Amino acid sequence: WATFKPGQRTFKYIKFRVILVSYNSSLNSPEVNKFTINIDVPDKDIAMSVDIVQGGSIVKYGYSFHQVPAVVPAAVGEGLHTELVSKDNIECKIKIKNVNNEDVGGKADIHIRGF
Repeated sequence: WATFKPGQRTFKYIKFRVILVSYNSSLNSPEVNKFTINIDVPDKDIAMSVDIVQGGSIVKYGYSFHQVPAVVPAAVGEGLHTELVSKDNIECKIKIKNVNNEDVGGKADIHIRGF
C-alpha cells in the first residue's frame, strides 16, 4: 500500500483502502459519509477503412472499450451512405446503401472514439 497522492499514473487496476481511526473514545465511532475517486481514462481513437458486404458487416474494433464508443461510419463513393445498425463495446454492424436505399455494400471509413 502507498499513500495516495494526486498525479499522473499508468496502471490497469487500482484498489483503495480507507483506515478509520478515532482519537476520542467518548465520541461516536468514525464513519465515512462520502468517498469519491475520479479516474480519467484516456480516450482511444481508432480510424479504419473496411469492406462492407451486401447485407452488412460486423466490424470489430480490435479494442474493448469501457463504455460503448462513438462510431462514425462514412461510405466511400458517390451516391452512397452508411447505416450504423448496432454497436457495443467491441464491435458494430454497418450497412452501405445507395440513393434508392438499396443495400449494396462497398467500402467504408470508420472513426471510433471512446474510453
